[in-house]
Amino acid sequence: LVLSWSCTGLVLVLSLSELMVFLSSWDAWAKLITFVCNVSQILLQSWKQLKVAELEGDFLNPTDFARDMNRIYPMELMVLGASMLWLMLDWQWVLLLLNVPYLAYQLSNYTAGKWRVDASRVFHADFKSSIKKSILLGIFYHAAWFVVYLTMLILSIINASKMKAK
Repeated sequence: LVLSWSCTGLVLVLSLSELMVFLSSWDAWAKLITFVCNVSQILLQSWKQLKVAELEGDFLNPTDFARDMNRIYPMELMVLGASMLWLMLDWQWVLLLLNVPYLAYQLSNYTAGKWRVDASRVFHADFKSSIKKSILLGIFYHAAWFVVYLTMLILSIINASKMKAK
């Protein structure tokens, strides 16, 4: 295992045998799937931000915007639920408990119907500011967890290679 820091960031080089040891552990798979779920959450939030920018630039009509935004929210909940399921299966109770408030907030929005975007309200100033705030909050929230999950994934790789060495 070679771990080095360069001007472009952290470089992790694994031999094929180290990679096989890493992928043979349950812990590694759980951390990898949680990391991928987090990256997909960041991508979904970024996609929503691009849709808002298209709407503001008058490249997208309100009906299409509302349809696209209404389609994406259930996907976000599914990915968040999958991420939390993998945290639970990996016995990461502290991380799970730290993620529960965000899931509870998203589920309360879903059950109250606040997540639905109405095409007739799209150009109201309060709607634009609230959706921008929620998207940026989501991006920052998932970006912070990205660092945590990436660190956990790297530590899992290092631990797997140490286990192989023993």
